[in-house]
Amino acid sequence: MNFHYYFRHMTSSEAMKYDTERKMAGMESLIQTSMPIHVTYSVDADLHKVHVGLHARNRTLIEVEEVSGDMHKSLDMVMDNLHRQLSREKDRLLRHNSKADPFVEVAAPMPRDPADDFVEEEFAPAR
Repeated sequence: MNFHYYFRHMTSSEAMKYDTERKMAGMESLIQTSMPIHVTYSVDADLHKVHVGLHARNRTLIEVEEVSGDMHKSLDMVMDNLHRQLSREKDRLLRHNSKADPFVEVAAPMPRDPADDFVEEEFAPAR
C-alpha cells in the first residue's frame, strides 16, 4: 500500500507512521487499491486529530476523521471507523452483485437413504 503522510502543527513521527501501516495491513483485503492513502495528523491546542482518505474497491471515496486528547487514541478510533466503513462497502458490493434470483424456488434436500451407509468389508480367511 502506498501512503502519503501529512503532519500539521507537529513534528514528523516514525512511530505514528509505523503504527498506521501496521494497523492498515490487516485491512489490505478490504481496501484493494493501488491509489495512495492520505493520512493527516494534526494538533490544535489539546486536540489531536487524525484524518484518513482513500479510494476503496470501486473508486468509492472514504474519508474518516477522529479527534481526541491523545494521538494514538485518535488513530485507534480512525482505524475502527475505517474498518467498519470498508466492511460495509464490501458487503454492499457483494449484495448488489449477487446473481441469485429471488423468484426461483430452491429444491428441498433429498432424504437420506440408509442403503448409502452400507460399507462392504473384505474378511481375511481364518487360519
